[in-house]
Amino acid sequence: MSVPAVAIPVRLAVVIVLCAPGIGAAANLCASPNPPIVAGSDDRRMTEETFNAKNFAAALSYFEEDLPRELREKRTTEEVRSTESFMIGYQNVITAMRGYVLRQDALLRLAERDLAMERSRRQLVSKGDVAAASARFQEAKQRFCDFVKNALYSD
Repeated sequence: MSVPAVAIPVRLAVVIVLCAPGIGAAANLCASPNPPIVAGSDDRRMTEETFNAKNFAAALSYFEEDLPRELREKRTTEEVRSTESFMIGYQNVITAMRGYVLRQDALLRLAERDLAMERSRRQLVSKGDVAAASARFQEAKQRFCDFVKNALYSD
C-alpha cells in the first residue's frame, strides 16, 4: 500500500518537530511572564520551559511507578490520598503532562504552518490552506499560552 504524496511531508514535519533536539526546546511560543520570575524566589508560576520531554517523562513515571507503589504499600486509597506527596505531587504531574501536550500540539501546528507556507511558495497549496494552517497554529499557541499564564506549582 502506498503512502499519499501529501502525507509524506506532513509526517516528515512531525518527525522533525518531535525528534530534533533543538526544535521546540530553544524557542518559546509565549511571551515572558510579567513580572519576570526571579530564580530562587517563592514564585509558584510555571514557565514554558517547564513543559519539556524530561519533565513529561518524570510525570509519567509518577503514574507508572510511584503512585502504584504507594497504592500497594498503603492499606486504603484514602491513606494515599491524604499524604502530602499525593496532594502536591498529583496536581503537579497532571499540570506538567497537560502543559507538555498543549506545547507539543502548538509546535506541531507551527511545523504544519511552516510546511504550508513552503508548499505555497512552490504553488502546491493555496493561500487559503496557508491561512487555515496559520489559524490552527494561532489557536493551539493561544491555548498553550493561556495555560502557561495560569499554571502554578502546588505546594
